[in-house]
Amino acid sequence: MPKNLFFINMNTAYGNHGDLLINKSLLDLLSERGNICLNTNNIPMAFLNGLQLNESKVSKTTSLFRDLPKEWMQNLFRSKADKINLSIVTIPGHFFGSELDKALKVFISGLVLHLFKLLGIKILKFGGCVGPFSKSVAMAEKFRAKAFDYYSVRDTISIKYFEKYGFTPEYFPDLAFLTSFQNLNSIPQPTKYFVLSFRHSTNAMMHNANYLDKLYQKLDSIVHDTAKLTDATVVISYQVLNDRATCIKLKDRYESKGLEVTFIDKLLELQEAYDLYASAEIVLSNRLHVLLLALQGDTLPAAIINKSEHHKITGIYSDENLQDLILDIHNSESVEEFTKNLFENKQTHLNNIQTIKNSTYNTGQEKINDILPGN
Repeated sequence: MPKNLFFINMNTAYGNHGDLLINKSLLDLLSERGNICLNTNNIPMAFLNGLQLNESKVSKTTSLFRDLPKEWMQNLFRSKADKINLSIVTIPGHFFGSELDKALKVFISGLVLHLFKLLGIKILKFGGCVGPFSKSVAMAEKFRAKAFDYYSVRDTISIKYFEKYGFTPEYFPDLAFLTSFQNLNSIPQPTKYFVLSFRHSTNAMMHNANYLDKLYQKLDSIVHDTAKLTDATVVISYQVLNDRATCIKLKDRYESKGLEVTFIDKLLELQEAYDLYASAEIVLSNRLHVLLLALQGDTLPAAIINKSEHHKITGIYSDENLQDLILDIHNSESVEEFTKNLFENKQTHLNNIQTIKNSTYNTGQEKINDILPGN
């Protein structure tokens, strides 16, 4: 069997445990199929610990530009049987932007990747999503994407968006679908509860002053109806440091309305988040990887979002037939009917979730096995 060595530069949002989730999943998948050289320069220790690296499979470096050419040179003198398949794997995530300097950086990055491709090094990208971006950024990313042996995104919206610029990426499921957890009850929980976890807007670049007002108009009714239907208390938590302020507002809001609220004022570790969501009646959020981690724990993941703008969630929910679990904060849809459907058809939704989990996991495994034969 061929030997694989994957080079990864992990520059991501270290305060976002959704990014921790998908990057950990990527490393776990690759370590089953070869060894990894990970650039740990500037990665905070807490994030590095959260990756739970397999030390027998992952070596750490502070410079891929030093170690990759060195490995390539050594490969020239190896026998055919001993040669190693060298690959650069870019990390998953959301690619967007409109700045001219970003287009220039992407273009330069593309030049470097095309050079490595000429040297016989594979370039791979699993999952993630794209858009919106300006034409200059799109053209730069299209140029860079053509260096890839495998360039994939996680939803149809991203595929169609990039096709407008003359490039069609492959499909690969969100890496959260390829993770595996067991409920270890690692965090104290009320006996019966449901979870709220929200950000202040659709994304960090869109600070709409009316967003939370629109959210409250829908969320207030859902929280009230859910508490009444389930006889459960409210738990508020956050998986991203930047969400803390919004979650404090939610805590104050629902305490003032007389509800019993537990606020977990800490950045949840992945295992803690999974355990919390897996034992909940339902999880309400506008964070994709809060919802997908809840789904992994066989809990209803209800997305309360601006549907026309929140493509990261609507893309995956549409592809996986989860539209009934989305409530659009800008739509006149009845909140009462939405909540009623959630709980009256709960088992149907959960059966659908189990089917989705199995299907996406198998799809991801089949695709990566086609691309990367194991060691």
